[in-house]
Amino acid sequence: MPSPGSQPFPTCSALSSAAGEDLWATATQTTVFFLLEYRQAWGKKAVPESDLPSAVKTFLDDLAKSLPAAKFLLIKGPPPAAGLRFFVAVSDQAAPVVYEFTLPNYEAVLDLDFQALLSGASHYHGNRRQAPLYLVCTNGRRDACCARLGAPVYQALQAALGDQAVPLAWQVTHIGGHRFAANVLVLPEGLLYGRMTLQDVPALIHAHAQGHVLLEKLRGRSACSLTAQAAEHFLRCQTGQLDAAAWRLLEQQPAGAQQWAVRFAHLETGQEHIVMLAQNTQDQSVYESCSLDKQTPVKHFRLISIATQSPNPPAVTAPS
Repeated sequence: MPSPGSQPFPTCSALSSAAGEDLWATATQTTVFFLLEYRQAWGKKAVPESDLPSAVKTFLDDLAKSLPAAKFLLIKGPPPAAGLRFFVAVSDQAAPVVYEFTLPNYEAVLDLDFQALLSGASHYHGNRRQAPLYLVCTNGRRDACCARLGAPVYQALQAALGDQAVPLAWQVTHIGGHRFAANVLVLPEGLLYGRMTLQDVPALIHAHAQGHVLLEKLRGRSACSLTAQAAEHFLRCQTGQLDAAAWRLLEQQPAGAQQWAVRFAHLETGQEHIVMLAQNTQDQSVYESCSLDKQTPVKHFRLISIATQSPNPPAVTAPS
């Protein structure tokens, strides 16, 4: 295989597609995103290599590490009139929310009460953002595919969504899964899309304006495990249901060797769906990034069955 220094060289995204790697059930599990605007150039390791005040870097990094599934990322958008944008997104399936702040300087992050914020305290309700955020991974120093494929998608999103006081589309340093570039994360729901192209941008915007998902490009719901993401994919494919909030994940349980039972409730009808699925690890491996220095086995989920239960079945009275 040619090395990254030769011309031409294979990209991780092209190799993933050529290997037939599934797009769905690949979103790194993340429930909280700390997104801080940083207008200078990004390094390969964007946060450590930034010129942010060390106290801010340490504080937000430690805060993210203290939570079960959280990320501290840098974002970049059109230059605002004043201030620095800071978002905290909680992609809880039941009540996803984005909090929006305009900071006079980076040190102002240290004045926020994150315990109150993450617990939904009422005095931060005024910071709740109503409009969605579209985040596109474009950090070319981290991976070539993110810049080559992500930057045009970001520009198309920005142009299509129009000028806003606070932009809807932002560049972000790292979402995860370079080989699925271009990657687009939609908040607050935490829906991650991959292999996005310029042609997909209008469909994505239209889908989310309708409260739907763009299923053919959906990598998964970031708040859920890969198993639950796969189960939701199978459930949507079988039912044709595209409503982003159609189901709520109730539980997932092992059901044998590399098999799981994942239970969902339909939010309108209360009807429960139990998805049985299995995971197979194939002999084939793919490169995780364009550096071509680390491979990961191709994983594939297989649907076994989907069972449907009606809510609260009537009690059966034995004959007298």
